[in-house]
This record gives sequence, C-alpha cells and structure tokens, in this order.
Amino acid sequence: MNKYKFRAIDEGEFLEVANNSEIHDFQQTLEMKDFFEKSGRDIFLLGLVNEDDEPVMAALLYGSKIFAGYHLELTHGPLFKKYDDEQYKEFLEGLKDFSKKHGVLELILRPNVIYQKVDDNGNPITDENINFINLLKSEGFEKTENNYMGYDWVYVKDLQNLDEKSIFKSFTKDGQYSIKKTRQFGIKIRPLKYDELSKFKEVTKHTAERREYDDKTLEYYQEIFNSFGDKAEFLAAEINLQEYKENLILNQNSLKNKLADIEEFLVKTPNSRKKNNQKKEVESEISTYDKRISEADELINEHGKKDILLSVALFIYSQHETVYLFSGTYDKYKRFYAPFAMQDYVLNKTLKNGVPSYNFYGISGNFDGSDGVLGFKTNFSGYAVHKVGEFLYLPKPVKYKVISKIKKILGRN
Repeated sequence: MNKYKFRAIDEGEFLEVANNSEIHDFQQTLEMKDFFEKSGRDIFLLGLVNEDDEPVMAALLYGSKIFAGYHLELTHGPLFKKYDDEQYKEFLEGLKDFSKKHGVLELILRPNVIYQKVDDNGNPITDENINFINLLKSEGFEKTENNYMGYDWVYVKDLQNLDEKSIFKSFTKDGQYSIKKTRQFGIKIRPLKYDELSKFKEVTKHTAERREYDDKTLEYYQEIFNSFGDKAEFLAAEINLQEYKENLILNQNSLKNKLADIEEFLVKTPNSRKKNNQKKEVESEISTYDKRISEADELINEHGKKDILLSVALFIYSQHETVYLFSGTYDKYKRFYAPFAMQDYVLNKTLKNGVPSYNFYGISGNFDGSDGVLGFKTNFSGYAVHKVGEFLYLPKPVKYKVISKIKKILGRN
C-alpha cells in the first residue's frame, strides 16, 4: 500500500510545509499566489501527504492556455520538510498524473535544488548533484537549454556569524571603498510609496534600454507592491545636492588639515619617503574633491538644491532570506556609487532582523569577466550557486510534436 498521496492542498497546508521547509523561495509563497491570481493565471496548490494525511511536500503552480493545449509551470518548488528521494518521486508521479488529467501539453519544472556551489572565479566548492538530475530523467523530465537569470545561477551571501562590523570587513577592498564614499556623499535610502512607482519604472526602463534587456511593466511592479505588502520594498537612493557639496567641502578641509600636518613634518624631515608619498596621495585626493565640488555646482545649477533620484531597487523579505530582485541606476549618476549604498542599507537591515541569508539573485554563470552584474555582486564576497535548471515533461509527446510542427508552419513560437 502506498504510504503517500498526491492531492490538492489548501493554503493552511501549504503554509505548514513552507514554514518548515528545508528550502525557501519567494516564488513559492502565498504572496506570489495572490500576484499570479491578479495577473489572470490559473493557480494550483498541490502537495504530497503521508498516511496521516499530513502534508510533507507542497507546491504553487500556475498555468495558462496555449495553442491547442495547456501550459503548466512549477518554479523553485516543490517545497519539502525534509528531502527524501522516495517522496520526491511520489510527488513527480502525482504531478505527471495531474498534468495528464488536466490536458497539459507541456509542464515546466524548475526545482529549487542546488547542482553545485562555486567561488567567484567559477571554481567548484561542492560536488555536482548528479543524482538529482538522474532522478528527474528517470521520471521522464528532460533538461532544457534555457538559462533564465535567477533560475539557473544566483549569487548568495551567508550572514550567519556576522555582525555590523564584521560584515563590512567581509566585503572586498573595492566594495568597502565604494560604501565609504556613499556614506561620505550623504546618500539617503528611502522606501517608495505606491504612487511613486512610476519613478521606479523610469529608472528601470532607462537601465533596461542601456543594457538591452526587457524591463517589467509598471503594472507588474504595482501588482508586486500590492500582493507582497511589507514583504516587498521598493527603495530609492537619493542625494541632496547642497548637502552633498557641503560634505565634499567638509571632507576636503579635513584633507587640507592633514596635508598641513604632513608639510609641517617635512620641514623638519624633508627626505622622508613615507611622508612625501603621503603628501602626493593627499594632494591627489584634494584635487579630486576640487573636481567633484565643481561637478556639484553644475548639478545644483541644473536641478537646484532639491533631492535627486540616483538609483532604485526592489527587495523581497522573508524570515529565511532577503532577495535583491530588480534594480536600475541613472547612467549619468554612476559616479555616486548609489547601488553600493542600497546594498549597504539592506544587508545591514537583513542582519539586524536575524535573517541568515542574502540572495543577490541572478547572474549569467559566466566567470570570464564578461558579466558586469557578477562583478558588482562579488564586491560583497558571497558565492555562486548553480541550480539544477529547467526541465520539461510532455504528458502527450506525440501530440506535442504534431502541434510543434503546426506552430512552426504557422510561424508561431
């Protein structure tokens, strides 16, 4: 007698598994269920229960009609209280039967299972999870070639055993430098209200056009805002130009005082190599401040003394991890290092809330120096995670092939 049963579950049963699951992802939450429902998609809560009818696995799936069939997706699930090969197989068997009974033409599965962890250079930290790949293949799931950023590769920082001081020291030298600069500049981070999301969209649109990728719609951001409530935060990094100029002058004056002390020392010891080198460095820094003060004056002439928007980002919060989901920065303000201020703010917020993990989310998986997104995220000293990827199951493979040929003839994707 089979000791497990695959069936529809209610929200309470879903939460019971989600709150006690070994894995977690915002895509497998009731907030995401609400988001999908508002987007007009069909929603399914499915799970595996034991002999006592207690849920041990749970998943949120969404579906939609496609040409001559039905499309079903499960992203970063199923959730499980404790991973078990037998349970996972039972879940997949149940999911396949469900798909066949509901006329599904194609089922997409993106498990939240790690294939391998690697360092910033792509060198393996853990062994490859070949066994799980083989398990899926044995159940008729074929690996696709799709590499959706945020699904196949993510960048993660473990916050356990860190505090406010040690987390800063854990960053790279470049990361520490950039954060120090944002603190000197006086960059402020604040949450955006619902009626300010058009500002968020303007910045992400600008970034998407510059980097040549498709941005989400304003409606998408609005629906995330409404569905996730205080578990989603749309943040803005801003700077007051007058305060910025005053900070620059203050910091420059401090350097001038430092230079005066060095010059006083050199009067008595003119051949000190160390002090002469320090003098050159400080003079160079003072010159850099002259340039920044001049640029600040130009910006004040253009914008006045009001706050200006530099950068935006969307973060998703849970008790298990913080996810850095979307962001954008005005290209002309890159010199303010605003994205570093944003990460500094949210990393410390996450730390104070006792959340153990910070997920910088998607990277390309290329470690040859071509991925600028990875280059930015490595400033915070985490590690890269290669997920097992995306898999396709065809409940009716013959019908799928026939329809695929018809779609090709008709020129449909």
